[in-house]
Amino acid sequence: MKKYLLIICLLASSSLYSQVEIKGMIFDDESKEPVAGAVVYTGEYRNMTMSDDSGHFSINVRMEDTVRFRQLAYDDVSVKAEELIKNANVGLTKNVKELDEITVTPVNVEYLLNRSFQKLIDNYENENIAYLLKAEPETSAGGEREAYALIDVSRSNKKSSRSVNLNTKLMQYDITKSVNTGSFYVKKTPLSIQFIAKSIGSGTNTKNDSHYELFSRDDEHFIIKSSPAHPDKKRHSYSLYIISRSDTVLVEYIAQSLSNVDELTMKKIRGISTQITNHYEHYTFAQNEISGAYFIHSFHHLASRNIYSAQPYSHLSKITIFAVEKTDAKQLKGKTISPVDREIFQSKLPPTPGFWKKYINEIP
Repeated sequence: MKKYLLIICLLASSSLYSQVEIKGMIFDDESKEPVAGAVVYTGEYRNMTMSDDSGHFSINVRMEDTVRFRQLAYDDVSVKAEELIKNANVGLTKNVKELDEITVTPVNVEYLLNRSFQKLIDNYENENIAYLLKAEPETSAGGEREAYALIDVSRSNKKSSRSVNLNTKLMQYDITKSVNTGSFYVKKTPLSIQFIAKSIGSGTNTKNDSHYELFSRDDEHFIIKSSPAHPDKKRHSYSLYIISRSDTVLVEYIAQSLSNVDELTMKKIRGISTQITNHYEHYTFAQNEISGAYFIHSFHHLASRNIYSAQPYSHLSKITIFAVEKTDAKQLKGKTISPVDREIFQSKLPPTPGFWKKYINEIP
């Protein structure tokens, strides 16, 4: 059985640790205006949430935690939990391009990014990878859900030189919380979030209305940052690409969309208007220490949306997955599913209560 370079680091049950709830506000250091859509998390996303439209957030932390604040239009901030208890109002400083930073043209960025994606695709793992997933959707209408799932992801037989297509199977699951589930539906249509990519493509969408900057993170990696030249228009997404210097392969990808363009983000579900207000995703890729092949090691996803029904409310989805040892997936039959969380909450497979607890000891 192959072992992978990086093993699970998943959110532990709050009953195992003494935690305290911190409520605060995130604001722009210069304008003092609230910052919406900032991701607030501890450790390897052990706990995570997102600030609302008024910049407010609430998160449960352990006293020894460091709480991180990330919104890609601003510099990252890290604060000790004990300091946040004294003052939970956090100011963020907007990214300002310095004169000594290396600004590269869209053509060069396209070449570099496509090369790093292509290297990842050409060397992607052919064997199945097992993941432990935790889904935590909630609504402002009082809806709370929580589920763990063991999923098996394999490379599709569909051949392509420009992408890796992935198949997903649900092997085990356990719904550990289910409160006011009706608020997760719009006229019987479930609200859902994708928990892993269906494919990894090498193409990038570089355009002249984006700024690209190249940074050196350390001796082993460099970073390309993409930000919109006109955030009030179509391009309102920020991205970070972390690339290995040694083999020019993509090892980490972060993207955040700030939806200030109503016509781009407003959709209808059975006649009810919904709008994605913020969207954040973070992929890390790791290397099989035996074969040298690459695979998705972890994925973290937060998305918030407004539902404009007769009584408007909001929906926040949180997904975390990590690669694990294939001790169980190989012995289970499983069911092929589309990689969205509703497939777990609506699964017809018999649940396996508490199966995920065996992985708690692997949390650093």
